[in-house]
Amino acid sequence: MLNALRQRGLLNRVMLSMDITRRSHLKANGGNGYDYLLTTFIPQLRQSGFSQADVDTMLRDNPSQFFQ
Repeated sequence: MLNALRQRGLLNRVMLSMDITRRSHLKANGGNGYDYLLTTFIPQLRQSGFSQADVDTMLRDNPSQFFQ
C-alpha cells in the first residue's frame, strides 16, 4: 500500500506510527516491542526501494506539518 501511495506522489499525506496496547506486545513478553518501527519496519522499507528522503517525509516532515 505504501508503494502505491508513493507511486501516486502521496507520501506527503502519510505518517508512520505504531501502537503498543498490550503487555504481550512488549519484547519482554515475546512481542515486537517499542523499537519495531525503527529497527525492523524502516529497514524493510529501505530495502524495498524507499529512499531516506521518503522515510524522513513520513516520520519527520509530515508529523511536523500536521502539528503546525
